[in-house]
Amino acid sequence: MRHLAAAHYFDTLGDDELAGVLASHYLEAYQAAPEGDEGATVAAQAREALRAAADRASRLHSHAQAVAYHEQAMAVTFDEADLNDLRTRLARSAWTAGQLPKSEEHMRAAIAWAEQDGSKEQAAQLTGELAALLLEASRIDEGMKMLNDALIDLPADSEAASILLYGQLARGHGFRGEGEEGLAAISRALE
Repeated sequence: MRHLAAAHYFDTLGDDELAGVLASHYLEAYQAAPEGDEGATVAAQAREALRAAADRASRLHSHAQAVAYHEQAMAVTFDEADLNDLRTRLARSAWTAGQLPKSEEHMRAAIAWAEQDGSKEQAAQLTGELAALLLEASRIDEGMKMLNDALIDLPADSEAASILLYGQLARGHGFRGEGEEGLAAISRALE
């Protein structure tokens, strides 16, 4: 109960600098009493506070801290769509923090969920992000194959995903020294 009281107090202050403290108190309150309706309410409050703390950490370029907050938020998230959103955010933060294996793991899981959910546009967008990570990690052949496969399966009306995929494809061709192919991919993105 003390953690919940402390969380409510810090919440009333409305101070962005206390986002991490607020999140930790809500998380501790949930862990102390996870059962029942009150547990579900506190879990939701913990999720919201942890997401805010992760966003603040990212704004401060403390991406490793953002990864930790996202991981904690995943532990109190039970809705699959929300969980996938957190998984995606975690992957992006991990990439920026230089934690490429963790980023890849969570991005692949996010892509698999989007595919299973039938969200082809989202899966293609996430595939483009994962391919960018692979290209950056000098896994160019793997990234290029992923991009080409995603473009084959891409619905015709997926403009944003198409731009991202062709843009990364051009980047991959650039890494390979394939100027003409890169220009062709950029032209497709610009169309």
